[in-house]
Amino acid sequence: MVAVLAVVLAATACSDDLVVDGSGGGGDAMQLGQLLTNAGGENEQFSGVASLRGSSSCTGFLVDTGVAEAPATLVTNGHCVGIWDSSTVLVDDESAPMTVSFRSFVDTVDEVVEVQSTSTRWATMRGTDLAVVELDRTLGELQAQGISAYPLAPLAPVGAPITVVGVPTSGVPADETFLRRVDCTVLREPVRLLEWRWIWDGSQPNDCRGIVGGHSGSPVFDASGAVVAIINTTTIGAPPGGECDLGRPCELVGDEPSQMRDTSYAQPVDVLSGCIVAGRFALGDGCALEAPDGVSVEQLSIYGRSPWTWSAEVSPGSFDEVALKVGPITTTDCREADGYGEPAPPAPVDEPLPDAEGTVLLCVAGARADGSLSLAQAGFARATTDLTPPGGPSELGRSGSSEEGYFAEPSFNPPDLSDFLLAYGPLDATDCADESQYFRYRRVPLMIEPSELPVKVCVIGFDNATNETEPVEFVLD
Repeated sequence: MVAVLAVVLAATACSDDLVVDGSGGGGDAMQLGQLLTNAGGENEQFSGVASLRGSSSCTGFLVDTGVAEAPATLVTNGHCVGIWDSSTVLVDDESAPMTVSFRSFVDTVDEVVEVQSTSTRWATMRGTDLAVVELDRTLGELQAQGISAYPLAPLAPVGAPITVVGVPTSGVPADETFLRRVDCTVLREPVRLLEWRWIWDGSQPNDCRGIVGGHSGSPVFDASGAVVAIINTTTIGAPPGGECDLGRPCELVGDEPSQMRDTSYAQPVDVLSGCIVAGRFALGDGCALEAPDGVSVEQLSIYGRSPWTWSAEVSPGSFDEVALKVGPITTTDCREADGYGEPAPPAPVDEPLPDAEGTVLLCVAGARADGSLSLAQAGFARATTDLTPPGGPSELGRSGSSEEGYFAEPSFNPPDLSDFLLAYGPLDATDCADESQYFRYRRVPLMIEPSELPVKVCVIGFDNATNETEPVEFVLD
């Protein structure tokens, strides 16, 4: 099946090569890509890149499966179809329909082709961040309307120029949410990447600028016009602190996870090539993607202070026994056999975590009847021991004025600032060192009348591991 599809894709590759200059590095990393026009057909090759509206706003692209009469296949990210955990492998699901808009060029809005999804054939966020979606048109019907479909190819080599085309939406005015192009460069070989509860096994770093919300699922093209990867995360615009948490991915290299500034990441897509049979997605012998019967692990909390323990529940999937291993997250790979213990019936994991600061990984692999481990279907969970108090809140959010009064509230920045104690009152009667004056902040802003001014506000912040800051004092007058 793999060989057949490879021949089909080679035969249907885009005839027009892209002109890419790899000029993504430098400058303002938040600068959005060039808006694409197509009134003269100058960007027709990008007509198969689609804006997606469903559980979130994303981008996707049409795959050339080589079978015109088969339902059209679109690829996007797993998180674009509503997956947010590190365990789910979704198969043949119809619960997250989306509207798919091709030809989203800024100057030809009357030529947009809008279709609907019918099912998510496969999707996950464990190990990769991919979703395969079927549409309510056939590939041939869309191609008859001039929609381009793209072959899938292996990742581009380090240093190669690449092009990302997508529909960014975060911070973008509604009348500018159309296809944009970014030319950039592959930075390094693929790395394992950690973000929040997710680990992606082969994420390729690049220097593509302007990657913001809405770009998720954007195809990465090489110079031949083939799709070689799919954008799924970035450190562009990441707030300071909180490395490896949401929106702050870290590369798992060296002695500890490392967050690289202004770097975007893409997932390989050529693994899907062996999963297309007669023009449709199918799990089977030729498909290397995970089936939905693997092991999953749910960890109650991923941040804590010593002494604390794992609080992980193991779901064995189709396996009667499982094997475990635990180690530093940068050097422990659940897909490698070294370090696993002897198989045993599944049970909750509540062993003590290391006293020292750092992030560790728990791997749980299912054992087959012959005793071998199903490493490709191993589940995992992370836990970070944090003994360092975060820096105190640097600002107090406020609106209003001394004439009309103020609304004031502390600024959250999880995982470093996730909870607060507050105290406030007249300057001479409010003591930030007096614990008895504090109350827990319930996300309701302080309402301070003009007659109460000046007011002292005291703030103590807590991180996700419950380490607390020193009291910080603010004065409103």
